[in-house]
Amino acid sequence: MANFQNPTLQQTEDLKTLRHGSLVWLLSGALCLVAGQGLLALLTNISGTIPVLPLALYLGIACSVWLGLPAHLPQRSFGLANGITLLRAVLTCLLAGLVAVSQPQQLGWLPLSTALTILLLDGLDGWVARRTGQASAFGARFDMEMDSLLVLLLCATLVLTDKAGHWVLLAGGLRYIFLAGKGILPWMKGNLPDSFSWVPFRQANSFPPIRSCSRTV
Repeated sequence: MANFQNPTLQQTEDLKTLRHGSLVWLLSGALCLVAGQGLLALLTNISGTIPVLPLALYLGIACSVWLGLPAHLPQRSFGLANGITLLRAVLTCLLAGLVAVSQPQQLGWLPLSTALTILLLDGLDGWVARRTGQASAFGARFDMEMDSLLVLLLCATLVLTDKAGHWVLLAGGLRYIFLAGKGILPWMKGNLPDSFSWVPFRQANSFPPIRSCSRTV
C-alpha cells in the first residue's frame, strides 16, 4: 500500500505497464509491415534492396514511439487511437517503398490509393482518442509526425515522377526545418497553440503534392 502512495513509484509502474502493452502493438505493426511487403511483391515487381527502406523506416518510428511513451502517461495502455496511427505508420513505410521504385508511375493507382487510405485514417485516430478519453501529448505528436512524413513522401513522389522540381521538397521538409530551428533558436522552443482543424483533409484540396499525385497515375 505504501508503494502506491509514492507518486514517482506509481508513475514507474504505470510506464512499465504501458511499455508492455505498447511492445505488443509495435510487434504487431512489424508483422503487418512484413505481410504488406509480401502482398506488394505479388502485386508489383518490387525487388532488390527496396524492401529494406520500409523496414528501416519502421524501425526508426518504433524507436521514437518507444522513447516517447512517457508523454502518454497517465494512460496505462497504448490505446486504439495510437494503434490506428501506428497502422498509418505501417502504410506510410510501405508507401516509402513504392516511392523509392525507379519509376513509381508504373505502379498505377497503388501509391495514390495508399496515400488516400492514410489520410482517411488520419481523421479517425483523433476522433477515437477523444471518444475513449485517451488523448495525450504523445498521441498528438505521433499523429503530427506521421502527417509530416506523408507530406514529405508525396513531395518526393512529385520529384521522382517529374511532376515538380526539387523545390517542392522544401515544402515537404518544412516540419523538419522547423525542428532544426527549435534546436538552434531558443525563441522557437515555446509551445505552439492547439489546432483542431483536420489539416491533411484541407491539404487534399489545396496542397500541390496531393493534387498533382492524382495526375501521376
